[in-house]
Amino acid sequence: MKTVHDTFGAASCRADGLCALRPAMPQGFMDAESLMRVAEVVRKYDLPGVRATGAQRLEIHGIPPELVDTVTQAVGSLDGKCPFMMTLCLGKGQCSRGLQDTRSMAAALENMLEAMTDISVRPKFGVSGCPRGCGQSWVRDIGLIGDAKGWTLLFGGAAGRKARPGEIIAKHLCDGDVLKYVKRTLDFFAGNAKKGERAAGFAERIGMEAVRQAAQNPEPE
Repeated sequence: MKTVHDTFGAASCRADGLCALRPAMPQGFMDAESLMRVAEVVRKYDLPGVRATGAQRLEIHGIPPELVDTVTQAVGSLDGKCPFMMTLCLGKGQCSRGLQDTRSMAAALENMLEAMTDISVRPKFGVSGCPRGCGQSWVRDIGLIGDAKGWTLLFGGAAGRKARPGEIIAKHLCDGDVLKYVKRTLDFFAGNAKKGERAAGFAERIGMEAVRQAAQNPEPE
């Protein structure tokens, strides 16, 4: 599969010979100006349209390979980067059931993750503001579920043919502790995972107790 990377996403060519471009949509949001730019590109180059992805992004599809660079330049560098797949619900302040602020947590995670470059497989995140788990937290590499006492941190979830619910690392974490626990978890994952291994397989091979120990116990200074 040919992939063309840019600061705002990636264009990938499919089995039918056509390609798709996924502009950046941090936390699943795109402003009016960016939407208008995408619509104009679709209209100008007579493309089929856009589709919503499971990662809360829009995909411009049906692009002939010879037009990939042209369409990429026409869309331009939309605001924000999406180096990690992160799905989230509306959370506290927008959803009547939200108990924690998913957007501020997602932003804090994104800022932390930008500095992490040694992970062979970019983890998928799910952030949910209440125990209903609408951010798909149970089936992501790293999942967060909010409640009245804070955040529950999950690890090792997966969807697909080998579906696996994430397992609890810790409960009732404040925002600051979430970042510390996630950083330790990902450092442990990066240092011990096999090439291409996702969190679900890693958790089954290493054992969740080892993951919990790494997350809960900081390295001595």
